[in-house]
Amino acid sequence: MDTCIFCPNPANSKEDMFPRWIHGRVKTREPLSRRIGDTRPEVTEDQEVRIPCVCGTCNNGWMSRLEMKCKPIIGSLLQDLSLALDAEHRKFLTEWALKTAMINDACGGRVRFFTDAECHAFKANNREIPEGTSAWAGRFTGRTLSAIGSEFRLDSPTAQGVVRGHVFTVCVGHFILQVLSLHAQPDITKVTLAASPVKWETLLIPLWPPLTPKTQKLTWPPQHNFALVENLKLGNLHYARLIDRWKVTDGYTINLAAPRPS
Repeated sequence: MDTCIFCPNPANSKEDMFPRWIHGRVKTREPLSRRIGDTRPEVTEDQEVRIPCVCGTCNNGWMSRLEMKCKPIIGSLLQDLSLALDAEHRKFLTEWALKTAMINDACGGRVRFFTDAECHAFKANNREIPEGTSAWAGRFTGRTLSAIGSEFRLDSPTAQGVVRGHVFTVCVGHFILQVLSLHAQPDITKVTLAASPVKWETLLIPLWPPLTPKTQKLTWPPQHNFALVENLKLGNLHYARLIDRWKVTDGYTINLAAPRPS
Protein backbone atom coordinates (compact mmCIF):
# COMPACT_ATOMS: atom_id res chain seq x y z
CA MET A 1 0.00 0.00 0.00
CA ASP A 2 1.25 3.49 -0.85
CA THR A 3 1.84 6.16 1.78
CA CYS A 4 -0.49 9.09 2.38
CA ILE A 5 0.83 12.15 0.55
CA PHE A 6 0.27 14.30 3.66
CA CYS A 7 1.74 12.09 6.40
CA PRO A 8 3.63 8.78 6.91
CA ASN A 9 0.43 6.72 7.38
CA PRO A 10 -0.69 4.14 4.79
CA ALA A 11 -2.94 5.56 2.05
CA ASN A 12 -5.99 3.54 3.12
CA SER A 13 -8.62 6.11 2.12
CA LYS A 14 -9.87 7.74 -1.08
CA GLU A 15 -10.28 11.47 -1.53
CA ASP A 16 -13.04 12.86 -3.75
CA MET A 17 -11.70 15.08 -6.53
CA PHE A 18 -14.96 17.02 -6.16
CA PRO A 19 -16.85 16.58 -2.87
CA ARG A 20 -20.32 15.10 -3.01
CA TRP A 21 -21.92 18.35 -1.89
CA ILE A 22 -20.47 20.00 -5.02
CA HIS A 23 -21.92 17.25 -7.22
CA GLY A 24 -25.26 17.93 -5.56
CA ARG A 25 -25.13 21.63 -6.49
CA VAL A 26 -23.42 21.53 -9.90
CA LYS A 27 -25.79 19.75 -12.24
CA THR A 28 -24.14 19.34 -15.63
CA ARG A 29 -24.52 16.74 -18.34
CA GLU A 30 -20.96 17.28 -19.50
CA PRO A 31 -18.35 14.59 -18.75
CA LEU A 32 -15.63 15.31 -16.22
CA SER A 33 -12.33 16.46 -17.75
CA ARG A 34 -9.05 15.88 -15.90
CA ARG A 35 -5.45 16.31 -17.00
CA ILE A 36 -2.24 15.60 -15.13
CA GLY A 37 1.09 17.00 -16.31
CA ASP A 38 1.47 16.90 -20.07
CA THR A 39 -0.71 13.84 -20.58
CA ARG A 40 -3.81 13.94 -22.74
CA PRO A 41 -7.00 14.98 -20.91
CA GLU A 42 -8.91 12.12 -19.33
CA VAL A 43 -12.63 12.45 -19.91
CA THR A 44 -14.99 10.30 -17.85
CA GLU A 45 -18.77 10.12 -17.84
CA ASP A 46 -18.67 9.33 -14.12
CA GLN A 47 -17.95 12.65 -12.42
CA GLU A 48 -17.37 11.12 -8.99
CA VAL A 49 -13.62 10.46 -9.14
CA ARG A 50 -12.00 9.14 -5.94
CA ILE A 51 -8.21 9.01 -5.60
CA PRO A 52 -6.53 6.55 -3.16
CA CYS A 53 -3.69 8.78 -1.98
CA VAL A 54 -4.56 9.74 1.62
CA CYS A 55 -5.11 8.07 4.98
CA GLY A 56 -8.38 7.94 6.88
CA THR A 57 -6.99 10.17 9.64
CA CYS A 58 -6.19 12.99 7.21
CA ASN A 59 -9.32 12.50 5.12
CA ASN A 60 -11.70 12.52 8.08
CA GLY A 61 -9.70 15.04 10.10
CA TRP A 62 -8.07 18.24 8.85
CA MET A 63 -9.23 17.70 5.23
CA SER A 64 -12.85 17.43 6.35
CA ARG A 65 -12.47 20.54 8.50
CA LEU A 66 -10.99 22.48 5.56
CA GLU A 67 -13.94 21.40 3.42
CA MET A 68 -16.40 22.64 6.03
CA LYS A 69 -14.65 26.03 6.23
CA CYS A 70 -14.71 26.45 2.44
CA LYS A 71 -18.20 25.10 1.82
CA PRO A 72 -20.15 28.32 2.60
CA ILE A 73 -17.71 30.44 0.57
CA ILE A 74 -17.64 28.18 -2.49
CA GLY A 75 -21.38 27.59 -2.13
CA SER A 76 -22.04 31.34 -2.41
CA LEU A 77 -19.75 31.64 -5.43
CA LEU A 78 -21.49 28.69 -7.09
CA GLN A 79 -24.77 30.59 -6.81
CA ASP A 80 -23.25 33.69 -8.44
CA LEU A 81 -23.84 35.77 -5.33
CA SER A 82 -21.92 39.02 -4.95
CA LEU A 83 -19.44 38.51 -2.14
CA ALA A 84 -16.70 40.48 -0.40
CA LEU A 85 -13.61 38.25 -0.32
CA ASP A 86 -11.59 39.27 2.73
CA ALA A 87 -8.11 37.98 3.58
CA GLU A 88 -9.47 34.93 5.43
CA HIS A 89 -11.76 33.96 2.55
CA ARG A 90 -8.90 34.27 0.07
CA LYS A 91 -6.62 32.07 2.17
CA PHE A 92 -9.32 29.40 2.59
CA LEU A 93 -9.89 29.30 -1.18
CA THR A 94 -6.15 29.06 -1.80
CA GLU A 95 -5.87 26.19 0.68
CA TRP A 96 -8.76 24.33 -0.96
CA ALA A 97 -7.33 24.83 -4.46
CA LEU A 98 -3.83 23.78 -3.38
CA LYS A 99 -5.13 20.69 -1.58
CA THR A 100 -7.03 19.72 -4.74
CA ALA A 101 -3.93 20.38 -6.87
CA MET A 102 -1.86 18.08 -4.63
CA ILE A 103 -4.51 15.36 -4.88
CA ASN A 104 -4.66 15.66 -8.68
CA ASP A 105 -0.84 15.61 -8.81
CA ALA A 106 -0.83 12.24 -7.00
CA CYS A 107 -2.66 10.47 -9.86
CA GLY A 108 -1.27 8.45 -12.72
CA GLY A 109 1.83 6.75 -11.31
CA ARG A 110 4.10 9.60 -12.42
CA VAL A 111 6.75 11.63 -10.58
CA ARG A 112 4.83 14.14 -8.50
CA PHE A 113 5.54 17.86 -8.68
CA PHE A 114 4.69 18.62 -5.05
CA THR A 115 7.32 17.23 -2.69
CA ASP A 116 6.63 15.19 0.43
CA ALA A 117 8.03 18.08 2.49
CA GLU A 118 5.52 20.53 0.95
CA CYS A 119 2.56 18.20 1.41
CA HIS A 120 3.52 17.26 4.97
CA ALA A 121 4.04 20.93 5.93
CA PHE A 122 0.68 21.80 4.38
CA LYS A 123 -0.97 19.42 6.82
CA ALA A 124 1.22 19.93 9.89
CA ASN A 125 1.67 23.71 9.86
CA ASN A 126 -1.92 24.96 9.65
CA ARG A 127 -2.14 24.70 5.86
CA GLU A 128 1.24 26.33 5.15
CA ILE A 129 1.25 27.65 1.57
CA PRO A 130 4.56 26.69 -0.11
CA GLU A 131 6.89 29.48 -1.16
CA GLY A 132 6.50 30.34 -4.83
CA THR A 133 2.71 29.83 -4.83
CA SER A 134 0.18 32.23 -6.38
CA ALA A 135 -3.59 31.81 -6.73
CA TRP A 136 -6.49 33.54 -8.48
CA ALA A 137 -10.26 33.19 -8.87
CA GLY A 138 -12.32 33.77 -12.01
CA ARG A 139 -15.85 33.32 -13.32
CA PHE A 140 -17.00 30.96 -16.10
CA THR A 141 -20.17 31.75 -18.05
CA GLY A 142 -20.89 28.05 -18.55
CA ARG A 143 -21.34 25.34 -15.96
CA THR A 144 -18.90 22.46 -15.78
CA LEU A 145 -16.53 20.37 -13.65
CA SER A 146 -12.92 20.38 -14.78
CA ALA A 147 -9.51 19.79 -13.16
CA ILE A 148 -6.40 20.37 -15.28
CA GLY A 149 -2.79 20.29 -14.08
CA SER A 150 0.21 21.00 -16.30
CA GLU A 151 3.93 21.57 -15.82
CA PHE A 152 6.61 23.67 -17.48
CA ARG A 153 10.35 24.35 -17.20
CA LEU A 154 12.29 27.60 -17.47
CA ASP A 155 16.05 27.87 -18.00
CA SER A 156 18.21 30.86 -17.23
CA PRO A 157 20.24 32.39 -20.10
CA THR A 158 23.37 30.85 -18.61
CA ALA A 159 21.66 27.46 -18.21
CA GLN A 160 22.79 27.41 -14.56
CA GLY A 161 19.40 28.06 -13.03
CA VAL A 162 16.34 25.92 -13.63
CA VAL A 163 12.76 26.61 -12.56
CA ARG A 164 10.00 24.02 -12.64
CA GLY A 165 6.44 25.25 -12.70
CA HIS A 166 3.05 23.65 -12.07
CA VAL A 167 -0.32 25.18 -13.00
CA PHE A 168 -3.58 23.75 -11.69
CA THR A 169 -6.90 25.10 -12.97
CA VAL A 170 -10.14 23.82 -11.50
CA CYS A 171 -13.63 24.85 -12.59
CA VAL A 172 -16.62 24.17 -10.33
CA GLY A 173 -19.83 25.27 -12.00
CA HIS A 174 -19.33 28.99 -12.69
CA PHE A 175 -16.34 29.26 -10.35
CA ILE A 176 -12.67 28.94 -11.41
CA LEU A 177 -9.56 28.65 -9.26
CA GLN A 178 -6.02 28.65 -10.63
CA VAL A 179 -2.86 27.90 -8.64
CA LEU A 180 0.67 28.53 -9.93
CA SER A 181 3.52 26.81 -8.07
CA LEU A 182 7.25 27.27 -8.73
CA HIS A 183 10.26 25.18 -7.71
CA ALA A 184 13.58 26.96 -8.22
CA GLN A 185 17.14 25.76 -7.72
CA PRO A 186 18.88 27.09 -4.59
CA ASP A 187 21.08 29.53 -6.54
CA ILE A 188 18.02 31.37 -7.92
CA THR A 189 17.03 34.46 -5.94
CA LYS A 190 14.03 35.68 -7.94
CA VAL A 191 11.78 34.53 -10.78
CA THR A 192 9.55 36.93 -12.71
CA LEU A 193 7.04 35.32 -15.07
CA ALA A 194 5.22 36.91 -17.97
CA ALA A 195 1.72 35.68 -18.74
CA SER A 196 0.23 35.96 -22.20
CA PRO A 197 -0.69 39.62 -22.99
CA VAL A 198 -4.27 39.89 -21.73
CA LYS A 199 -5.86 42.24 -19.17
CA TRP A 200 -5.92 39.53 -16.54
CA GLU A 201 -6.70 42.07 -13.81
CA THR A 202 -10.24 42.42 -15.21
CA LEU A 203 -10.75 38.65 -15.36
CA LEU A 204 -9.16 37.35 -12.17
CA ILE A 205 -9.31 38.17 -8.47
CA PRO A 206 -5.93 37.66 -6.71
CA LEU A 207 -6.13 35.28 -3.76
CA TRP A 208 -2.50 34.65 -2.85
CA PRO A 209 0.08 36.00 -1.89
CA PRO A 210 -1.73 38.13 0.69
CA LEU A 211 -2.54 41.70 -0.25
CA THR A 212 -1.26 44.72 1.65
CA PRO A 213 -2.92 45.71 3.86
CA LYS A 214 -4.33 42.33 4.85
CA THR A 215 -7.71 43.83 5.64
CA GLN A 216 -8.25 44.94 2.05
CA LYS A 217 -11.41 43.44 0.58
CA LEU A 218 -12.05 42.37 -2.98
CA THR A 219 -15.54 41.89 -4.39
CA TRP A 220 -16.82 38.94 -6.37
CA PRO A 221 -17.54 38.60 -9.28
CA PRO A 222 -14.70 39.97 -11.45
CA GLN A 223 -15.39 42.55 -14.14
CA HIS A 224 -15.11 40.12 -17.08
CA ASN A 225 -15.68 36.38 -17.59
CA PHE A 226 -14.25 33.27 -19.18
CA ALA A 227 -16.42 31.44 -21.70
CA LEU A 228 -16.41 28.71 -24.35
CA VAL A 229 -17.18 31.32 -27.01
CA GLU A 230 -14.79 34.26 -26.92
CA ASN A 231 -16.29 37.74 -27.22
CA LEU A 232 -13.66 40.43 -26.79
CA LYS A 233 -16.24 43.22 -27.16
CA LEU A 234 -17.88 41.98 -23.96
CA GLY A 235 -14.51 41.24 -22.36
CA ASN A 236 -15.17 37.48 -22.34
CA LEU A 237 -12.09 35.33 -22.92
CA HIS A 238 -11.99 31.68 -23.96
CA TYR A 239 -11.43 29.33 -21.01
CA ALA A 240 -8.49 27.66 -22.80
CA ARG A 241 -6.60 30.95 -22.69
CA LEU A 242 -6.63 30.82 -18.90
CA ILE A 243 -5.37 27.25 -18.83
CA ASP A 244 -2.52 28.11 -21.21
CA ARG A 245 -1.67 31.59 -19.95
CA TRP A 246 1.73 30.59 -18.55
CA LYS A 247 2.81 28.77 -21.72
CA VAL A 248 5.16 31.54 -22.81
CA THR A 249 8.63 31.02 -24.26
CA ASP A 250 10.08 34.44 -23.44
CA GLY A 251 9.46 37.50 -21.29
CA TYR A 252 10.50 35.84 -18.02
CA THR A 253 13.57 36.64 -15.93
CA ILE A 254 15.60 34.44 -13.60
CA ASN A 255 17.97 36.15 -11.17
CA LEU A 256 20.92 34.09 -9.91
CA ALA A 257 22.83 34.65 -6.71
CA ALA A 258 26.17 36.39 -7.23
CA PRO A 259 29.03 33.91 -7.42
CA ARG A 260 31.17 33.68 -4.32
CA PRO A 261 34.70 35.15 -4.54
CA SER A 262 37.28 32.49 -5.23
